[in-house]
Amino acid sequence: MGEFDGLGRALRYLRTERNLLQKDVAERAGKTKALVSAYETEKTLPTFETVGQILDAMGADRFDLLNALEEVNGRATRDLSAIGEGKRKPQSEVLAALGIEQVSAEEAEVFLRMLDAFLAWFHLIRLQRPADQSPPPLATPHPPNLSSAVAFTATK
Repeated sequence: MGEFDGLGRALRYLRTERNLLQKDVAERAGKTKALVSAYETEKTLPTFETVGQILDAMGADRFDLLNALEEVNGRATRDLSAIGEGKRKPQSEVLAALGIEQVSAEEAEVFLRMLDAFLAWFHLIRLQRPADQSPPPLATPHPPNLSSAVAFTATK
């Protein structure tokens, strides 16, 4: 069973848990009611962007979705609040910590979105792994030296 099996059922679960109608979610997300229905019945799969729009329309986030996926697939849900938005550092602190402060606002936004997507993927993989199973070994014993790539990006 894949991580996103039951995505439509999870979206429906979140919607009904919040006492929302398909038409309300569709209107808020800029979609049609028929399309929201098709997503919930898994007749068609939404893009990641569309999932984000639907979650926003329901006042939910990716952590709510992960727990809904666990629920509809009969797996134990987890308290994901510790890795939620409340724990985030200001963007300027993140960029400074990574040594890439000297980038345009557009480059910073793209980088932070990529970092956010990576962290969401990383947490999803960790949550899917049984607690007694260690992580898979890295392909290389040490991470690559990215200082020259970071320096290049920072001077661009």
